[in-house]
Amino acid sequence: MINIIKNFFKKFRFFRLINYKINNNYKNFRNLKLNKESVVIDIGANIGLVSQVFVDIYNCNVEAYEPNEFAFKKLKKRFLHNKKVKCFNLAVTEHGLKKRIFFHKKSKINPIKYSTATSLLPKKENINNKNFHLIKTSSIRSIMSKFKYIDLIKIDIEGYEYKILPYIIKIRKI
Repeated sequence: MINIIKNFFKKFRFFRLINYKINNNYKNFRNLKLNKESVVIDIGANIGLVSQVFVDIYNCNVEAYEPNEFAFKKLKKRFLHNKKVKCFNLAVTEHGLKKRIFFHKKSKINPIKYSTATSLLPKKENINNKNFHLIKTSSIRSIMSKFKYIDLIKIDIEGYEYKILPYIIKIRKI
């Protein structure tokens, strides 16, 4: 019964909006100064739950980056018919070189459930450093240079944030 209700909320924007208002997990996304012209970059989009919030509440333009192939398939399917969301099967790094992406120790059991733990860092405790793929990346500089103004950058990339944040700060000072 609970899964039926969850699927109901996922499919209908009206009910998702109610869920965002009453569920404290979304309190940080309320009252942002975003609108239909805003640009949001979602780095580490996974299956698109946070991107969906930005689209539902603010109808803004979203670029979603997700390197995990399993999560990316769900992300792409979620926004297949939404022209305001562009999905990229890429990791975001400081230099834009190919990198290894490491999977959770249990990812073979359920690749979607454990996709949130996918990381570019081989020394995380929850990953199997022998289970990896070589992936394409895009540099944070090349992403940011596409826009005159970016309203919000959401980053959730399992510890790799610390590698790209200095570049974001440096680029914005230029």
